[in-house]
Amino acid sequence: MENKKFLQKNGIMIRRIARDLLVLSEGDGMSTISEYENAFSCSRWIIQGAIQFLLDKRCMNIEKRGPKGTFVHDLNRELLYEHADWNPLLGLAPIPSSLIHGALFTGFADAINHANLPINLACIVPASVRFELLSNERCHFIITSKLAFRLYSEKYPNISTALELEGARYCTPYRLCTMRSDIKAIEDGMRVGIYDAAIEQSYITELLCRGKKVTRKHENYHNCLKMLADGEIDVLIQRGDVMEDPLPACFSINIPDLEIDADVTTPVILVNNGNYGMARLLESAINTALIADVQSSVISGARRVSYY
Repeated sequence: MENKKFLQKNGIMIRRIARDLLVLSEGDGMSTISEYENAFSCSRWIIQGAIQFLLDKRCMNIEKRGPKGTFVHDLNRELLYEHADWNPLLGLAPIPSSLIHGALFTGFADAINHANLPINLACIVPASVRFELLSNERCHFIITSKLAFRLYSEKYPNISTALELEGARYCTPYRLCTMRSDIKAIEDGMRVGIYDAAIEQSYITELLCRGKKVTRKHENYHNCLKMLADGEIDVLIQRGDVMEDPLPACFSINIPDLEIDADVTTPVILVNNGNYGMARLLESAINTALIADVQSSVISGARRVSYY
């Protein structure tokens, strides 16, 4: 989230160099003045002034080694986050509606604590709202499914994947839920519930309704559950890991293989491309294997859910 409108060139350069320094380790080499000139079309004096400002604020020390370059020491990450305008970072995630989500957030909390990242996580649904907020630079990153990103990538070309959380799970595959024992699949004449703003659920439902003469009942999440319980719809496509009423009393049926389960179940962290350095920070700092291991431990019962 970079408010260029309210910053002069020197302020923007201080912010960008601070962000670059946050992904460095003790003894790493800095980018050269010439590299910054080429990258940002900025004068040498502005770049040198930004580096000197960070030195004066005791954000780091540097060691110049002639033609070998300039190397950083004594990085003060707390100060660097302040001057990077990244304290705190705000991420948006789904409401933890199942153990899988609670376990995922527990793993994520462990990973950000291990990396000492100043991150606050807020829960917002549906995913379409998270995309809109990220696109408008109202947050620094969002967590969603790989399928949601694939479906919305054309609508939001300014959003990209910073991390794919390999080995972790966003949810289990979707299933067909019904209160009627005679229903095995969506057929002509049925009434089908669709969550208006739910990216994955509406997409999968439409795939299963393709070519069939059904009545679509568009409602929000909880109203769809109520319509199912009250017999106002015949079927509802729902994540298999969610167990809100009346789902425990439903008949839950596998849906046909749509070859999208891997994208449905894989969590990704998305960023706004205009937020300089954010993808690189998350990629360098967050241990995806740790997230997967912790999530597995929580799901197995070896650990408790703990993320706030």
